[in-house]
Amino acid sequence: MKTLRAAIAFVALAALALPAPALAHWSFTRWDMTPEQVMAASKGALRSDPGGMGDRILKQNRRLSGPVQFEGQAYQAEFYFSDAGKLTLVRLTPKDQTQCRVLMEMFTARYGKSSNQYHGEWTDPRTGDRVFQSKESSYGPCHTTYNKAGLPISLY
Repeated sequence: MKTLRAAIAFVALAALALPAPALAHWSFTRWDMTPEQVMAASKGALRSDPGGMGDRILKQNRRLSGPVQFEGQAYQAEFYFSDAGKLTLVRLTPKDQTQCRVLMEMFTARYGKSSNQYHGEWTDPRTGDRVFQSKESSYGPCHTTYNKAGLPISLY
């Protein structure tokens, strides 16, 4: 009986020592938050932005936007939600477009070679979240998109 208790205690302690999966989220938000929860977490920095036709990415709906600071850079952020009203995607446009190349280099250093030859596309190995970095172009500003694991990454 004593040996059984010791074995159970050992297994329980070993289970506690295993690494826990990383929390999947973006900055001050957590995936699956409601627009109201994201607004509260932003401490008033965001505004309601229901978007219109064409304001969907990966079948997700834009509901909030506003200026944010992230990793030392200033961005205009857009927050996208599923039809069920849960946060699934964040799109960041750097205020300083000269940083686009720097962002691509930063993500390549962090995640390795992109899986797309035209843009940066990665899967965060800790969380399964997807990261997309567009390159500078004459078609519009570059942007970074973080989306919840399970949504496709390619925007094009």
